[in-house]
Amino acid sequence: MRRGSVFLLFAAAAGEAGATTYYVTKAEDETRAYRQATEMLMRDLRRAPLAEEWPEILVTAPPDIEKWRGPYIVSVRVDPWGKPYRLQSCPNLRECRIYSTGRNGIDEGGANDDVSSWSGYDEATYFPNAKRNRLIAMLAAAGLLFGAMYGLVRLWRFMWTRGR
Repeated sequence: MRRGSVFLLFAAAAGEAGATTYYVTKAEDETRAYRQATEMLMRDLRRAPLAEEWPEILVTAPPDIEKWRGPYIVSVRVDPWGKPYRLQSCPNLRECRIYSTGRNGIDEGGANDDVSSWSGYDEATYFPNAKRNRLIAMLAAAGLLFGAMYGLVRLWRFMWTRGR
């Protein structure tokens, strides 16, 4: 295999990992933003939003509610995979649970590949080779360090023997 094709292989793998990292990070940030906005809404209304009115109630005031002090977010967005965010529950008036259905688009209630505001995401689902890749990166760094030190020793020997 040529060096150029090996480089392209690493570049393609890095590009795929970069896109996945972007999607997961964006979904995680947006679930947190939705959670914060929903919690502010709950403090104002002194009740949890109904499933049929969420997330639109974060942007526009319903005509029959006077305590609404929004908008709490600029606009309603879909997750990076094109699906709407979900409101799972608001067990008390201080905390609510928002999640994205994740890469597979199947509603699993915030589990498996879902990205949630309460537990983030499962690294093994999105990055199954993460531990191995970290080990490879550390070994590559150690190899570079060893190569640099070997080169410096050879240079020093050359300069030392040449001076005699």
